[in-house]
Amino acid sequence: MWEQDHGRRPWRLALLAIAAILALVTAAGCGSSSDDGDSAATGAQTTATTADAGGEKECSVEGKKIQFVAPLKSNPTMQVMAAGFEQRAKELGFDATVLMTDDAEPQRILALGQQAMTQGSDGMVIPPYDAALYPFIKQASAAGIPIITTHSSVPDSEDLGMKQDIHPDPAQYGAEAARAIGEQIGGRGTVAVTQGGFNPIENAAAEAFTAAMKEQYPDVKVLKSQVEGFEPAAAISKAVSVLQSDGSIVAAYSTTGGGPRTWAGAADQAGKRLVIIGMDYTRPNLDLVRSGKVYAVVAQPIYEEHADAVDALKAAICGEPVEAEVSAESPLVTTDNVDEYYDLLDRTGT
Repeated sequence: MWEQDHGRRPWRLALLAIAAILALVTAAGCGSSSDDGDSAATGAQTTATTADAGGEKECSVEGKKIQFVAPLKSNPTMQVMAAGFEQRAKELGFDATVLMTDDAEPQRILALGQQAMTQGSDGMVIPPYDAALYPFIKQASAAGIPIITTHSSVPDSEDLGMKQDIHPDPAQYGAEAARAIGEQIGGRGTVAVTQGGFNPIENAAAEAFTAAMKEQYPDVKVLKSQVEGFEPAAAISKAVSVLQSDGSIVAAYSTTGGGPRTWAGAADQAGKRLVIIGMDYTRPNLDLVRSGKVYAVVAQPIYEEHADAVDALKAAICGEPVEAEVSAESPLVTTDNVDEYYDLLDRTGT
C-alpha cells in the first residue's frame, strides 16, 4: 500500500506547490485592490462594478449626474416629491440636482430640462403633468438619457421612450374618495369637484369619482369639475363662489394637493360645514385632517414614488431590467391613521 502511494507522491507535491503559488498571487491581488480602492472610487465618473463580500458585482453610480425637473417649487406636495428624490439619490451616491419652477408653466419646465441636458445628465425624473412636456421626454430619451416619469401617467398611445412610468392609480383613489364621501353624507346632497388644472391624472381622478358616486350613491348630485388652480387665495375665492352658487353643496372633492386648504378656507368663509377630501399627506393637509376641517386626504405615495424613481434610474444606468409601468395604491388618511403620516414626514424631514 505504501509503495503505491509513494509512486504518486511527486505528483502530489507538484500540485501542492502550484496551489501555494496561486494562493500567494491571489493574496497579493487582494492587497493591491484594497490599496487602490479609494483612489478608484474618488476618480470614478463612469459606471463601475465592485465585488461585494459574496463575490457578486454591484454597480456603482458614484458621481453620476441626475436631475429632478418639475414645477411649483414652493408647493408642499412638490417639496415632498423633491425630498424623496434627493434623499435616495444621496444614499446611492448620485450627484443630484433639483430643478423646479415657480409656477406650472410647461415652457419654463422645458427650459430647465434643456439646461440639464446642456450641463450634462445621466438621467432625469420628470412628472409629465402636461402633454407639452412629452416632446422633451422623447428628445432626451432619444439622446440616450434614461428618463423616469412620475406621478402623472403617460397615455399608452404615447411612445416617449422613457424607462419607467411610476404613478398612483387615479381611478382607484377617485372611486375610494367617492365611497367615503357618499358614506359620510348619507347618500344625499350635492358634491363639488375641483382640480388644479385639466390634465390626464386629475381628469381621470375626477371622472372616476363621478362614475363611482353615480353607481354607489345615485341620489347624490356631483357637479361638473372646475379648475381651482394653484394659487391659494384665488383657489379659495373660486371655491367660495361655487358654494354661493349652490346652497345644496354638502361635500367637496379636490384632485390637487392644495385642495384641502382650498375647501377648508372656503367653508370657513362661507360659514358652512363640508365633508372634504383632497390630495396628499403634506404637513398643512395633515393638520387640517387632525383638526377635523378636512375629513380625509388621499395618500398618494409622493415621497415613495420619487425615491423609487431614483432606484429605477440606477437600474437603467447599470443596464439592469426596469419595469415599464408601476402603479401604487393611495389609501385615505383620516384621524384614525394620521399619526402614521406625521411620522413619515418627520423621518423624511419635510
